[in-house]
Amino acid sequence: MKNKIVLVTGSSSGIGKQAAIEFGALGATVLVHACTASKGREVMESLYKELPSGSFDLFVANFDDQEEIRRMAIEIKATYSKLDVLVNNAAIFLEERKLSRDTIEKMFAVNHLSSFLLTHLLLPWLQKSIHARIINISSHAHYTAVFERENLQGEKQFTGLKCYCATKLCNLLFTYYLSSILKNKNISVNALHPGFTNTGLYQKLFGEFDGNTLPETAGSIVYLASSLKLQHTTGLYFMGRQPIASSAASYKKKYQRQLWDLSERLTLVDTILPQPVRHRWFPNKNSLLNLKVLR
Repeated sequence: MKNKIVLVTGSSSGIGKQAAIEFGALGATVLVHACTASKGREVMESLYKELPSGSFDLFVANFDDQEEIRRMAIEIKATYSKLDVLVNNAAIFLEERKLSRDTIEKMFAVNHLSSFLLTHLLLPWLQKSIHARIINISSHAHYTAVFERENLQGEKQFTGLKCYCATKLCNLLFTYYLSSILKNKNISVNALHPGFTNTGLYQKLFGEFDGNTLPETAGSIVYLASSLKLQHTTGLYFMGRQPIASSAASYKKKYQRQLWDLSERLTLVDTILPQPVRHRWFPNKNSLLNLKVLR
């Protein structure tokens, strides 16, 4: 990972923080993300205490605010000339339905839309890498999810766990559709269930339990980001270091397309990617201009 630039979202604690340490130990420059400046200062102090020789750079953004995500992307692109690995790890769990600044249900906003928006904004920088990798952290919780386009934000009925599971299904729908779009590009896209670990998020979901250690869990992320064996592997769901089948719903093209269209509307992005052929789709002028940048 020497000379590689890696962004790990949600890296102020838990799996994300441990992954930052593991990447740093391998010689990568790690872009650390925290949702607040105070958490950022704490994690940076902790990272350099753990790994004094590491190269860490802090970026702060509250991921339930799309304006802050856009600002963070601008700061990254102003500081670095490329991005080699993007780990979309940030996630939250809420028992009550709350809305973001953009009036979007917060779990859907943070767990899915932030990854969708940030990935789009950073794609031109990923394109500058010889071979870039996007890793979306999902969960086995997605197996219990049902894709309900009209209830993804709990508009009709909200249960914290049900909504969380749905966002983890969205991670996979996004992964598979994006990997099909980038199939002939120099960017691979895979999803990962890193393992059950006693992090704060998993404790909220399941309480105290015996699980994987943080180094074991973070090691799966680093493996997907660095293994030469996986250099051209894309569009798969991994548990640890092994590809496995995800839920039947996650492979449905209809759901992938519906989620993509909804995500575009909610993030107000002009798609900069060539889409699979479908009826009545015409790119606007801005889309064509952005597409030239990628090519």
